[in-house]
Amino acid sequence: MKSGVFIVTVLATVFFIALASANDAAYIYRKEFKIDQNFIDFFENMGFNVELINEKNVPADLSHYDFVFIGDEHFKMIDELPIEESNVVVANYFHGTKLGLVDRDGVSQMGSTSPLKIRRGGADIEVYTQAFIRGRIAVPYYYLESLNKLSEVEGFASTMRTSSGKNFGEVVAFLDKPNGAKTCFFGIVKSDFWTDAAKNLLKDCVDFVVGGEAQEEFECEVDLDCGEDSNSEPFCFGSELVEEVSSNMCVEGSCVTDSVTNLVEECEFGCFEGECLPEPAECEVDSDCPADEFSAPFCQEGGGFGDENVYQDETTYSCVESSCVPDTKNVLLDDCSFGCFEGECLPETPSEEVHDVGFVDFSNSFGMIRLEKTDGTDILEGESLFCGENYKVSVTLENKGGFVEDISFSGSVGSVLFNHNPISGHEPDVKKLKTKTIEFALEEGAYNVMVEASIDGFSDSNPLDNLVSREVFVECPAG
Repeated sequence: MKSGVFIVTVLATVFFIALASANDAAYIYRKEFKIDQNFIDFFENMGFNVELINEKNVPADLSHYDFVFIGDEHFKMIDELPIEESNVVVANYFHGTKLGLVDRDGVSQMGSTSPLKIRRGGADIEVYTQAFIRGRIAVPYYYLESLNKLSEVEGFASTMRTSSGKNFGEVVAFLDKPNGAKTCFFGIVKSDFWTDAAKNLLKDCVDFVVGGEAQEEFECEVDLDCGEDSNSEPFCFGSELVEEVSSNMCVEGSCVTDSVTNLVEECEFGCFEGECLPEPAECEVDSDCPADEFSAPFCQEGGGFGDENVYQDETTYSCVESSCVPDTKNVLLDDCSFGCFEGECLPETPSEEVHDVGFVDFSNSFGMIRLEKTDGTDILEGESLFCGENYKVSVTLENKGGFVEDISFSGSVGSVLFNHNPISGHEPDVKKLKTKTIEFALEEGAYNVMVEASIDGFSDSNPLDNLVSREVFVECPAG
């Protein structure tokens, strides 16, 4: 019985070794839906037979396989995988520390608004066909950040450079383990978007772990072997029309493409389907333009009190060469016989029924204001005054209404403020002269002497003659 058992055991062992020999690559997975068929197809196209092994069923010895593949899953049994003696290809974000590639800060990842590139042999090489999976979800790759990568790990292809020429770490890296087994880290994990350059890097990765070094096949010798440079059709990037200029070159036996996006045109009115949009037409017919607009009524002077009328601005729009062109006209609304105030004609009112006072002209007054030196000499129109001197400012006010009024005054010349003494009990049809001596403490220049009268406790029915003004020039002789 014992010898029979021995024979069966030997036969089983021989069968297992033969079975392992027939499956050159072990693909370790945790969940079936996470299995990446693109990796399997690639390994099989390289001539390897791929065996799928769930992490729960991994045999105690994997050294019979040419290499073990660890895909991008979060394994529960990573510590129990017997891969120390095996060649390993790692395309995994979660277990870089336990696989001996980085410190406890782990593996990093990167995305971009344009298809990602790597840096290899002095050139930037595009490894993804597009920048986004869908919407604004980027297609990332993984890398071993320079500050986190273990010193024994050797870089093979780094991240694309920043504008300052810096790269962040290694997207493809090699590790020679002390026992002679080898590990390759391959961070270009989104296989649906691989370029041919990405597939070549994966082949380098497998060649390293199986043959000891990346076995490069020379695709070219000179740039001309890689085809002519090309420009893409213009396409929209936001409100810009751009094109991609691709330059082909031979770098260390491989054809690489360096692409630069150039601005074709700034689109002032937007960009759509590779063309700048034209300026939108504001209108086609007059009815496309805004409706007619009317200002609030206002008084417009026509040469003096009593000639002012009520007007309104009317703006109409016409469509002229696809643009709405405004035309504003001054329209007479009401011809006022008795004056206009705040957009309305003043009514004819008997003087005995209104509160109305107003300044009137009198001897040697200009603008209804008389100026005198302190000795009584009149300052005629056009004569200068002198700074620091005192002058008499006189006005004559008439009660034109039908009520006895109390009157207050306010005046100014530049920054100098003054008030004539008020009038109490101003009888209708009576004129009163008011004089105030003012020191013209001003700097040299032109000024307006202004005096205003107001009825205490009532609104003036005709306020237009309640304010008078006279222009003067003040000299300040030197010394």
